Amino acid sequence: MNTLHTLLVPARAVAAGLRFGWLAGLVALIVCTLAPGGAFAQDTSGDLEKRLAKLESLAREEANPIKKLRATGLLTHARLAALGKDAATADAKIAEAYRELGKSEERAGDDPSRVTSEITGVGGAATGAGHGAVTVPGRPAAETARSIFGVEYILPEPAAHARPAVAKFYAGCGAAWIKFQGISWQLVEPKPPVEGKHAYDWSKVDERVKAWQAAGFNIQFEFTAMSDWACKDPDPALLAGGPGLVALCRRNPLVADSGWRGGRGMKEGRMADYQAFVRAMVERYDGDGEQDMPGLTQPILYYEVESEQQHIVFWTGTVEDYVAVHQAAWQAVKGACPKAKVVLGGMHLGGLAWDNPSLTDLTARLEELMKKRASNEALKIMAERVPRFVKASLDMHKFYDVVEFHALGDYTEIPGTVAWFRARFKDMGAGDKEVWVGDATSALEVGNALPGEGEGGPYDRSAIPGPMRQKVKAAIKDKNQPDHAAVTEWFRREQVGLTVKKFVVAAAARSERVFMCALEDWDDPFGLSMWPYHGLADQYHAPRPAYNAMAALIAKVGDGRECARVTDGLPQDIWLHRYEVKGKPLFVAWCDDGKFQDWKAPPVTRNVEIPWKSPAAAVERFYRLGAEKEREEISAKDGKVALTLTERPLMITEEAP
Repeated sequence: MNTLHTLLVPARAVAAGLRFGWLAGLVALIVCTLAPGGAFAQDTSGDLEKRLAKLESLAREEANPIKKLRATGLLTHARLAALGKDAATADAKIAEAYRELGKSEERAGDDPSRVTSEITGVGGAATGAGHGAVTVPGRPAAETARSIFGVEYILPEPAAHARPAVAKFYAGCGAAWIKFQGISWQLVEPKPPVEGKHAYDWSKVDERVKAWQAAGFNIQFEFTAMSDWACKDPDPALLAGGPGLVALCRRNPLVADSGWRGGRGMKEGRMADYQAFVRAMVERYDGDGEQDMPGLTQPILYYEVESEQQHIVFWTGTVEDYVAVHQAAWQAVKGACPKAKVVLGGMHLGGLAWDNPSLTDLTARLEELMKKRASNEALKIMAERVPRFVKASLDMHKFYDVVEFHALGDYTEIPGTVAWFRARFKDMGAGDKEVWVGDATSALEVGNALPGEGEGGPYDRSAIPGPMRQKVKAAIKDKNQPDHAAVTEWFRREQVGLTVKKFVVAAAARSERVFMCALEDWDDPFGLSMWPYHGLADQYHAPRPAYNAMAALIAKVGDGRECARVTDGLPQDIWLHRYEVKGKPLFVAWCDDGKFQDWKAPPVTRNVEIPWKSPAAAVERFYRLGAEKEREEISAKDGKVALTLTERPLMITEEAP
């Protein structure tokens, strides 16, 4: 996505502000599907679990990747219906899946049997288009807390995010961390205190914490100072930018009196109320035995103050207001729980720090980009804010423990950006702070700032060119289009690659945590992005191949921290990474010529030899095409193993299949 994507793709920012309503149409369906007291308590037409297992086997054997994808999605819907004891819906989804596979179901007997009350798994192998989910065994809490693997976001809406079954589904991919977004002051305290007494409503946060902790997740909170009764109006410079800019500052651009969007500065005398809210939140979830949430099973110790504050949709106040609010939040967090960590609101640098430039050079790039893109006064006002917010945010290094940046573009931006932040800490004498990667989008998007502009940056091969984007979306959406199968398969294959690569390169860059975005598809009312297709699962929580690839990686590398890129004797377009897993090496490798490859392009291949001590290597594919095997054994020769790499990542281990 473009640097300052509020500027270049303002629709993303508008839609982000509407997240709390975009799944409303699905809530009834999901709640009905997952409800523990569904309409049917028995399967009166046979053994439902055996039927699901048979369908799962047939789906795995299906050679057509698109039929496999659809059948597996229907299988997941059937399993979720079974979880809700809704045998009628489960039966209908099974029948639809058989039709998709072009087969007839052979029913075995009529003895009734009760359906399961828990999800027992939603699929099989970890690779390939449409394979079901892989269930990763539970791990000790100490190991999961060290894990770099996270997913995002949990929101106050939709209601499905509070369902234990949904949390268990995502636990199945092995992720250890989940980020809660949208914990706004307005949500928790919609009215001002009366005679100094605050009335907080933690119900939506509590039910989500309980569900996701029960599924074994560690939780990070991201909260915002948005409050209709306590915050000032937006930055006067924004309100002077014309009707279009004012509309973007509104919480709902379609309703004139809907209130202002995002966090802002405090009205006179309200900062103390804000700090009281922050202290109450930390005290409720810090697990110290005082005023804790009933049922809290482990402390929540990471608190992110605002997010992408440089963009007006997420912070409509001034930079001075932001600094004051952040520092006040720091004091409140630390006052409530000294061991809690404050995360600096995630910054999106749009790939401009890919080569670890100086702060002066980065600022110059931002300013130059804005001169090119700021076509009207409103955009110029928005653009002027960004460099000041980036600098002001970093300068507060005494008031945060962790910095997060958002990696919405290609994986190649991550190593240089992590190095850029560490260099800034050194320049400021800020010590060795953790650097996290958030918004690590798992699907092809609109790209970053530099691609194709001749400014020396990496060509962002994860960016679908603008004119092609609508064609891609139309082909995926409409299965009657001639390119539907080819485009969908290509898009999911690229999504698998981005998911694996972002985790791997971030680990090699020594990033301590990566949050893969997003849990499910998002709505895009403006039709400008790939959000409706970018989820690890769809809106009904049917797993995508990227979910399975993530599960396969985690199952092999554990917490994912012990990783380094191998460059000795290798050309620059070879990406070879070595993990140490229980004293044994595991490699993840791919090649990348830096060019965008659509579904019609022939695969790029590179041959490479790597030193190998064992007689043979086991090669596993995260995504296989056609007749490719999921695993194969390659014999070593003269202490080396020969590999043929493509842009699709491989795992190589010493263990034979």
